[in-house]
Amino acid sequence: MSWRIDPSHTYVEFAVRHLGISLVRGYFTEVEGTLELRDGLPDQVQARIATASIEVRNPQRTQHLKSADFFDVERYPEIVFRSTGVERLGPGRFRLHGELTMMGRTGSVELEGEVNGPIDDPWGNRRVGFGATGAIDRRLWGMEWGVTGPAAGVADAQVRLTIDAEAVEAR
Repeated sequence: MSWRIDPSHTYVEFAVRHLGISLVRGYFTEVEGTLELRDGLPDQVQARIATASIEVRNPQRTQHLKSADFFDVERYPEIVFRSTGVERLGPGRFRLHGELTMMGRTGSVELEGEVNGPIDDPWGNRRVGFGATGAIDRRLWGMEWGVTGPAAGVADAQVRLTIDAEAVEAR
């Protein structure tokens, strides 16, 4: 069954340890994608995120994240995820393997999550929800600022990812 991600009900968030003592959280406001469900699990997932849609509720920090120190949104306008496999962990629970392309580099990512639904919504659509979490080492994509050099220790290399999404059955 094919599904289209509903951007207005989808959240892609991240958290990075700042100075080793607190978490800085952020999110992307422009996400689109598709998925195929097979036996109730996300079998094939493809998603695109507009890097310029990054937001961290601090205008200065948001602009810094858009710069060449981090996402370099002028050169790399999108992040792409493509699943490569899925494992069933239990009823509605999964481990999704995939490739994340960011900053001109592709690396492996593993996410664990759950599927909710499908259900029929009040407007005649069929919907499914899913949530997933994982972590990446941002250095694998060339994001070294705050980890090495004069700003070493400002921001951790490990980035926690949280995805909460809703998708509508494609007709």
